Amino acid sequence: MSSEYSFSEEEIEALNKSILAKVDLLKKVTYFGTQRYLDYEGLRFNKNEFVLLFSNRQVARNLLVKLNYSNYILRTLFRKNYEMYKDTYHYLLRQDGCPSFIKTFLCDQGFLDDFDLLGEWFNTDCVLSRYAAEYCNKKFFKEGLKSKDARTRLILYQRIGLDDCFDDMVNDSSKDVRKVAAKFLNKDDPRLLKMSMDKSQEVISVVAKKLDKDKLSMLFKNPKSFGKNVSGVLKERF
Repeated sequence: MSSEYSFSEEEIEALNKSILAKVDLLKKVTYFGTQRYLDYEGLRFNKNEFVLLFSNRQVARNLLVKLNYSNYILRTLFRKNYEMYKDTYHYLLRQDGCPSFIKTFLCDQGFLDDFDLLGEWFNTDCVLSRYAAEYCNKKFFKEGLKSKDARTRLILYQRIGLDDCFDDMVNDSSKDVRKVAAKFLNKDDPRLLKMSMDKSQEVISVVAKKLDKDKLSMLFKNPKSFGKNVSGVLKERF
């Protein structure tokens, strides 16, 4: 942690109380409506409050409890204050406790100063992992494809090019990824026939719609082919 923003336990407790006190005070104006609440000057934080609130999960969680878990208001609190503290962005982007919506917002506003940072986000939450998949350098593709999030892997497969990834996609652990592979594979591709033994009815349904009729009998070797979805497709084909 940067020494500039390294807080002692006593400082964290004091800042946390200060942040929550402001929220308690603001509750007195909530009857004016949400927008009046958000425009109220009491929502201004000093730099230490701002940094602690948006880099410390527990402090943010305490505030969310006060706000009845309103992420909308938390986002607005950030946007109301962030322009005053631009020198903190480099720090916030590198903190595990900084909410995902803040990191992606700062990136979208052009404050990402090192694109290699995206390569570190594949092992975080799915929001950051998918964002990294969309915009990371190609040197991180291999690492990103190890992500447990299927949507992250699919984004990377699409960026690489499906025709270069079909071998991996047909064996992917996610039925959603395999379904995309089945959708785009040529109907004469032997890998499509291999997918007739898939364990997902959704995938098999896609395969059943594409295989030539003389190959549909292969589906009967798979117990999953007797489910309602696949049976309906086969009935139409025959």
